Amino acid sequence: IARAIIGVKALKVITFGPRPQDFFACNAPIKGLYELGIEVEENSELDLLVSYKEHENDPRIAEVCADMAAELGQCGNQYPELLPRMAQFELTLLDWAEAHKGARDYVVFADKCWPAFPQQFGFEPCYVNSRLAAKGIPVACEVDIYGAVSEYIGSCITQDAVTLLDINNSV
Repeated sequence: IARAIIGVKALKVITFGPRPQDFFACNAPIKGLYELGIEVEENSELDLLVSYKEHENDPRIAEVCADMAAELGQCGNQYPELLPRMAQFELTLLDWAEAHKGARDYVVFADKCWPAFPQQFGFEPCYVNSRLAAKGIPVACEVDIYGAVSEYIGSCITQDAVTLLDINNSV
C-alpha cells in the first residue's frame, strides 16, 4: 500500500485523444486525481500522429523489432511486416514519456485506439501497450484515465504487469 501511495503522488497520466462521451468510466471528472497529487496531461490524437511520423526513420527501430521478434518467437510473429510500425510507435511513446514527465517520477498513458488509430497508424496498439505495461508503464484504452491509474496502482502493489479489460458501459 505504501508503494501505491508514494507512487501515485509522483504520477503523471499522459492522454492522447478525447475521452469518449458514451463511456461513463472514461469521462469521470479528473479533479479527484489532482487532489491525490496526480498530474494529467491531455493531448490530441494529432499530437501523437505527428510525433509518430517524426520517429519514422529512428535508428532504434531495428533493435526494437529484433526484441519484438524474439519475444513473439517463430509461431507468435504472425505479422512481421507490422513490427517496424509497432516499434516506431513504442519508441514514440517512450520518448514522449521521457520528454513530458517533468518533475514526476512515473508515467502512465491513456490513449484512444479506435476508430481512427488503425486507419492512420496501420495497426492496433495492443501489443505495444502490453510491452509498455511489462516495462512498468501501464496503458489504458479509450483515454480511460481512471483505468490507467488503477492499472498503475495494481502494478505498484503487485510489482507486476497489470491490465484491465476494456468494457464499454453500453455493452
